[in-house]
Amino acid sequence: MKGFEVGPGTLVAGAVGVVVLVSSLVVFRSPAESSLANAQGAAAPLELIRLEHEVKADGLVVRGIVRNPGSGAEVDRLVAVVLLFSDQGGFVASGRAPVDQDALGPGETTTFTISVQGVTDVARYRVSFRTGDRLVTHVDRRHGQT
Repeated sequence: MKGFEVGPGTLVAGAVGVVVLVSSLVVFRSPAESSLANAQGAAAPLELIRLEHEVKADGLVVRGIVRNPGSGAEVDRLVAVVLLFSDQGGFVASGRAPVDQDALGPGETTTFTISVQGVTDVARYRVSFRTGDRLVTHVDRRHGQT
């Protein structure tokens, strides 16, 4: 009986097949697997439920309300950050301030106020949240989104 011989083309085809199989296992998860991975990985995002601003002669004041959903993890020393942009989209300035509650537990709501002095050319702004050096994800719930 002759030995089994494998040509170079067979090896390449086999390697490609393994890569495709492994890639499909990583990329295509069932919805149940994705939900489980999300539940085990990160806490539920914070919810921005109110946001307003006031233009003053010497700057801009941004106020809002943020909620930690019932399924969220407690967040300590949360800071609200605002980035200000011109009408051309260029960065103008930024400001930050701690939210009004030191620890934001699941289901709790708190307010924040950020004052940025000495700015006049502000067309839009973006709000985010941080704790320490970590960005805290949030979703916009201001317009009745659930």
